[in-house]
Amino acid sequence: MISQNSVDSDKFVLPPKSSLKTVFILGATATGKSSFAMECARRFGGEILNCDSIQMYKSLDIGSAKPSRSERQSIPHHLVDFISEGQSYTAGQFRRDAQAILHGASVRKVSTVYIVGGSGFYVQALQKGLFEIPDVSLEIKNAVRNESISKLYAELIEKDPDYAKKIKPQDSYRIARAIEVIRETGQTMTSFRRNFRPEDFPYLSLKVGLRLSKQQLVERIKQRVVEMLAKGWVEETEAIVNKGLGDWPALRSVGYRECVQRLRGEIDETALSDRIVQSTVHLAKRQSTWFRRDLDIQWVDPSRELELAFKQIEIFLGSRV
Repeated sequence: MISQNSVDSDKFVLPPKSSLKTVFILGATATGKSSFAMECARRFGGEILNCDSIQMYKSLDIGSAKPSRSERQSIPHHLVDFISEGQSYTAGQFRRDAQAILHGASVRKVSTVYIVGGSGFYVQALQKGLFEIPDVSLEIKNAVRNESISKLYAELIEKDPDYAKKIKPQDSYRIARAIEVIRETGQTMTSFRRNFRPEDFPYLSLKVGLRLSKQQLVERIKQRVVEMLAKGWVEETEAIVNKGLGDWPALRSVGYRECVQRLRGEIDETALSDRIVQSTVHLAKRQSTWFRRDLDIQWVDPSRELELAFKQIEIFLGSRV
């Protein structure tokens, strides 16, 4: 049986018409999305468009479970390993780059693109667009940067309580960004979101979600963390820190953050694996909660239902448009 929000192959319903076929392969971390997507590409042809925000950065190889160089050479991958060390990348930039790749598929004579990842906000940005926020002056940015997060969060609670409830008091980036917007425009993030009108995704699409039981997922996360540490995850992080990039925002991602804390002596070596596992499980829970809202996702258990998923994708790709 397929999980909730899935469809049986004999009840398969095709999405609306469009020229390019896109298959979204979604779900929490460690569910096997990348390997499943590569097998789809081997069986049915097509390219892979990465939608994992950490796999986009150069040098973050082990901890992001980035496809290897040989895998990327055997199957065309887009938006993987292309952002330089120390640089940042936004959902808006991703949307523009991803759109360009999809628009260029016909020129490349590609009929199928697999959009793969667990970064739900990036998926949403690609599908529905983003609400536009005016640029913030350097003066306001500097002023906000010099204030404590606790003070900024208190201001956010006062001026935009609805948005404040949606983010953690420690989320320095989103808190500062929200205050910058308020001071620059006089409007709140909540008001920008309320006035946003989603766009239609212009491509024929199928959404397949990989979902394991909690016990299976935790065990898989534990195994993967052990393997990553054995491959040199801490050493990979140390090489970046030694370049003066210890405050690079990308190193605040799950796993890399704990490796940085280990290098600073804030985490004991014996506790490192457990701490990363705990943070990864929390990340997986947040990702699952995000994707659960999307009723178009057809969920499968990758431990026992992959052939059914392959069949659904084969039916989708073989349908007439």
